[in-house]
Amino acid sequence: MVEGRDDGFLRRLCFDAEAGSLLDGPVRYLLLRDDTLMGMFARLEGAARAEALDALAFSTAAAAAHSFARYRAEREMTDEEFLTQIETMAPELGWGRLRFARTEAGLALTVENSPYVSGIDAVTPGIDQPVCAPIRGIFQAIADSVLGRPARIRETSCAAQGGDSCRFDAA
Repeated sequence: MVEGRDDGFLRRLCFDAEAGSLLDGPVRYLLLRDDTLMGMFARLEGAARAEALDALAFSTAAAAAHSFARYRAEREMTDEEFLTQIETMAPELGWGRLRFARTEAGLALTVENSPYVSGIDAVTPGIDQPVCAPIRGIFQAIADSVLGRPARIRETSCAAQGGDSCRFDAA
């Protein structure tokens, strides 16, 4: 439980033991170990891994865009309030620490302690490509919403490849 926050994500979660589900209103979540998910990608090679990561990013972006539109409409949030809410909510979901910054081209995102990096490092340390596809997908939905247009997302640094954090740009 998050003290002092009435609208915190963790406070909104409801565990239905009889149904075996974890819900935030109508949205269902599941708990999955980071190494379980990322172990799948570790077993894939080059192009197959890249294609699977791209598919995961696309799926995440589509689901997030729908949720974010509903969420923002319900709360009538400004862009800055929305970005702050995402920065607050991400650690509650176990997604690490997200920090947004406005740039001349659009928006930047820095992620510290990505669960996708720790998951891949547990099974395949020193991988040769970025692995934070779900974060790329989430950032796609966020940037599209904040910039008011489809954004082009680039992962410019991934901690799985030796960086100190993961960095993304949206233009």
